Amino acid sequence: MTLMASTEVTRFIRHGHACLGVSGPANSTLTASGHNDSLLWSCTSGQGSEKAPVWSPYGQGKAPDGLPGFNGERPDPVSGSYHLGNGYRAFNLVLSRFNCPDSLSPFGAGGINPYTYCAGDPVNHIDPTGHISWQGIAGITAGVIGLGLSLFTAGASLAAAGGIAASLSSAHATALVVGGLGIAADVTGIACGITEDSNPAASSVLGWVSMVTGIAGMATGLKAGLSFKAHEPQHLYRLDYRPPDIILKEGFTGTNNHYWINDVFEGNTVFTSRSLRGTSRFFLESVLNESVSGSKKTGALAGRRSLYPAGQKVYVYKINAALLKCIDVCQDLEHVLTNPSESKLYRYVEKAIPLRNSDHTPRDQQELAEDYRQLVQRLDRYRKNMAFHTEEVIVKGPVPPGLITLYQVL
Repeated sequence: MTLMASTEVTRFIRHGHACLGVSGPANSTLTASGHNDSLLWSCTSGQGSEKAPVWSPYGQGKAPDGLPGFNGERPDPVSGSYHLGNGYRAFNLVLSRFNCPDSLSPFGAGGINPYTYCAGDPVNHIDPTGHISWQGIAGITAGVIGLGLSLFTAGASLAAAGGIAASLSSAHATALVVGGLGIAADVTGIACGITEDSNPAASSVLGWVSMVTGIAGMATGLKAGLSFKAHEPQHLYRLDYRPPDIILKEGFTGTNNHYWINDVFEGNTVFTSRSLRGTSRFFLESVLNESVSGSKKTGALAGRRSLYPAGQKVYVYKINAALLKCIDVCQDLEHVLTNPSESKLYRYVEKAIPLRNSDHTPRDQQELAEDYRQLVQRLDRYRKNMAFHTEEVIVKGPVPPGLITLYQVL
């Protein structure tokens, strides 16, 4: 770098940003700097004296006239401030901050505080442009890493699922949304950091987009996490004598039988099994009229044989239950005898118990207590005699055909 004042020429000898020496019209000065290029030592020819400036973390100190100062920058000879980024912003030594805000703050690469210098850590970081903070650099790095991990895991998912269509059908919709928003936040965050110097306005907009998509993804993930229950099944199974050309076109709509459990979801109740084991038990006892042990005895479900016409094939369908509202009957009724109010099914059925007589007078409390006792006993018998064997899960229909696949033909 060369400075010219009338006929006098001063040359700064640099290696990168570090100043190694200064050659002036009258003499030359040899300099040495630290890890952040702040001047630590100088010796001028012909004077025989050495100088060793001392700097505070935020640059308070004084460099010999004409030499670079804090972080290798040249101070203003009048105010003592440092005009960083070729005059973009002035760093004020007295205030230990910039005099004007960063155009990329608070949501862009400039950081949350528009006036802070090096995000409050001037010992470990420098800010030669007056623009991007170390968080911005970290954001770009984290964005690249996050994007790489997203692509890596997406590739692994595709390989495991056997293709794009298979992976999308097997993935939870919430996971896809969260992943998509995360990738969008990463990409816009990287673009924000890259364009900060060339197009500050676009960088600021990209920063806002990155923030919004990041918050949306985080909120979606938190909501899904808070509402998730480990016991909720992701896949269910159902026996049906109707062939795939009907089921895979129409789906499952629910039963028309007005038995109490059929009306839990307002006539759109679809009966399924949590596992293939429950489906197999249902098939053995209601279709083949055999007990689970294989003997020719009437099993607990033999009365259901009429559901499946003799001589017809029976199909096992697999249902993606991640997006469906369902109740695991055994778990719901597990403590119905001791704490019925925790059961969704109990709360539904108890509404049918009349609280008044036909003449609108209140019923006797003892009669009501007996009705409630019989109700919980009936629910417990249903759990033991039906739901336990079939691992029954009732689903709110209709179940769209897009969530159904043919698993097996029996």
